[in-house]
Amino acid sequence: MTIHSASTPNDLRRIYPVVHELRPHLTEEQFIAQAQRQADSQDYLLIYVEVSGGNVAGVAGYRPVEMLHWGKVLYIDDLVTAQTHRGQGVADHLFNYIVNQARKQRLDAVHLDSGTHAGRWDAHRFYLKHGMNITSYHFVLNLKQT
Repeated sequence: MTIHSASTPNDLRRIYPVVHELRPHLTEEQFIAQAQRQADSQDYLLIYVEVSGGNVAGVAGYRPVEMLHWGKVLYIDDLVTAQTHRGQGVADHLFNYIVNQARKQRLDAVHLDSGTHAGRWDAHRFYLKHGMNITSYHFVLNLKQT
């Protein structure tokens, strides 16, 4: 398994099918535009795992964040393994890479939020297995009326 950075429009098109498994509300065009905007304004980075045959097996997006409460951390926005590659250590590889980046940068922690619906329970087990703790609730006030 090899980790690559995805920053060009061609890279983003290549990883989009895997990202779409986690973020089905985004079209390819929306994803590319938003990923580039977040990279420019928030230092958002996208990485992916390539396996033999050149297939994209997993994708992670993360960024540095500094907050009064947390200090300086790496925040994982997106972490997804392609359905066809689950159970093969892809998420482990991505997660460990991000943790190592945080350590190299001498940051205080790695953070992420995860949905609470039943489809995310395997992800929750993964995070707990990797030493993460549930430390807060995340509240949202939706300002868009649909």
